[in-house]
Amino acid sequence: MRSLVLATAAFTCSMMSAQDYQDHLIYSRMEGDHASIRINDGLGMDAMLLDTATIPQLVMNGRYLLYIKGSLANGWFGNLLNSGQWVRRTVNGGSEFVLFNNNDFLVGYDLFESDSTSAVSYGCNIYNNSFDNATVLGTMSGICDDDAPRIRQSDGLVVGHNVFASLFTVARDGTGRTPIPNTTAFDTWPVWSPDGEWILFSRSNGLYAAGVEYGLNVVNYYKIKLNGDSLTQLTWNAPTDSATFTSNAVWSEDGRSIFAAGTLNGQYGLLEIAADGSTFADHIPTAAGGLIHYITGTMPTRLAIGIEKFEAQQVTVFPNPTRDRVIVQWNSTRPGVADVQLLDALGRLTWQRSRALLNRVEVDLGEYPPGSYFLRIVPLDSPARVVRVSKIQ
Repeated sequence: MRSLVLATAAFTCSMMSAQDYQDHLIYSRMEGDHASIRINDGLGMDAMLLDTATIPQLVMNGRYLLYIKGSLANGWFGNLLNSGQWVRRTVNGGSEFVLFNNNDFLVGYDLFESDSTSAVSYGCNIYNNSFDNATVLGTMSGICDDDAPRIRQSDGLVVGHNVFASLFTVARDGTGRTPIPNTTAFDTWPVWSPDGEWILFSRSNGLYAAGVEYGLNVVNYYKIKLNGDSLTQLTWNAPTDSATFTSNAVWSEDGRSIFAAGTLNGQYGLLEIAADGSTFADHIPTAAGGLIHYITGTMPTRLAIGIEKFEAQQVTVFPNPTRDRVIVQWNSTRPGVADVQLLDALGRLTWQRSRALLNRVEVDLGEYPPGSYFLRIVPLDSPARVVRVSKIQ
C-alpha cells in the first residue's frame, strides 16, 4: 500500500537536546496545505519543531529524529506522503544528514540500537540498510504491500503490516516471514511494547473519516501477543463504526497506557488510553490545530483510573469461563446500562442489547463455538468496560 507514508521539514525552533525530548510526544500535524512536526509537553504547549515536515520517528533513545522533507504538497494529504528527502537529525546540535532522496513512498522505518542499522520500507521492499543508508545489507521482504517495520530491540525481530492481509513478523535476514494469527486486512502500524511481549496496532474497516488519509482512518486500537493470543481491544468503537482516530498509537514508558489522536466526548486532540482493555481514556492538553498523525516519543502513564475502578463498582461477569450463558451484573448509582455488546475474537459485533434497564443481563453463548469473546458494557453513569469471556466445551 504505497499511500501510507512519510514527509517534510525545515527547523523553526531553537535547538533542543535529547533531554528536552524525554517525556514528550512528537507528531505531524496538518497545517493548511502542508504538514509540520510538533512536540507536546503534556501541559498544552505544542511547540513547532519542523515546518513542512511529517512522519517523525524518534530513535536510538532520543538521539536522532527521522523524518521526510521536500515531499509533494498541493493541499492533498496523499501528496504530502510522496517523494522528498529522508533525513536523520541529530537532536543534540540539530545537524541534518540526508539518508536518501526518494521518488516513491516510504512506509515506515526503524533503527536497531545494537548496530545502528535501519529497517526501511521503500518502493516494494523492506530493506536492512547501514546507518547512513549507503549500503543495502539485505532485503527483509519483497512483498509490495509489506510495510511499517518496527524492530524488537531485544532480538531484532521485525513486525510490520500488510494492509491487505495481516500483521506479520520477519527476521532481519529476510527469513521466517510469519503472519500473526487473529490479525486481518486493515490492521496497521504495529509497535512492540516496552517489554517486547505485546504488539500494539490500529484497526480500520474501510469506513473512512473525511479528510483523513486512508491508512490512518483508525476505528479501534488493539494489542496482541506475538503468537496471536490475548487479542485485547483497547478502544470503544463498534467494528462497523466510522473512523474516530487519525494516527498510529504509541506506548507509555511503562506499557500501562497508549497515546493516540482522535475524538473523545466531542473534543479532538491527543489522547491517553488505558492498555488493560478497560477502555478508560482522557485528553492530553493540546494546542488547537489540524489533524494529528504519526505520533512518536512517549510519556509516563497519566491516567488515574483503570480497570480497578470498575471492580470497585462491582461490575461482574460470571461464570467465566462458561459453557453456555454468562450473567452481566452491576451495582450502579443508576440502574441499567446503555448497551451490552458481544464481540468475537476479531472484534466483530455478534450480539447486542440496547437500553437494558435492569442491573442484570443474561448473554447466551450456546450457539457460538468455543473460544474467546468480549463483552462491552456501557453503564449509564460511568465509562464503558470490556471484559474477556472464554467459552469452553
